[in-house]
Amino acid sequence: QVTNHACTHDYQDHPDWQCHKWGEPEVKTSMGQYSAGKGTIDGMQKFTFSQEFRMEGDQLKVITTIKQGDKNVVLNMGPDSQLQAMMKQGSLEKGMAFV
Repeated sequence: QVTNHACTHDYQDHPDWQCHKWGEPEVKTSMGQYSAGKGTIDGMQKFTFSQEFRMEGDQLKVITTIKQGDKNVVLNMGPDSQLQAMMKQGSLEKGMAFV
């Protein structure tokens, strides 16, 4: 699964939260996409994980690709207000690096 944990301090159902503890938005693989053994990506074998942070207009979109041989699973996240908060209020525009 791919999740975003922005810190907007405005979680009405959880006023004690500073950051989104569960992640919003989130995208998940299905058993057919990623699993041990059968599936597009065999989690028991080596695979490559990459992310692209793309601006579409003024909206952030995160594209996650899991690749194994000639097989790919692509997960798209965004646009979303919590993801946008990471861009504008978080540190992405200030040079945050993901390693």
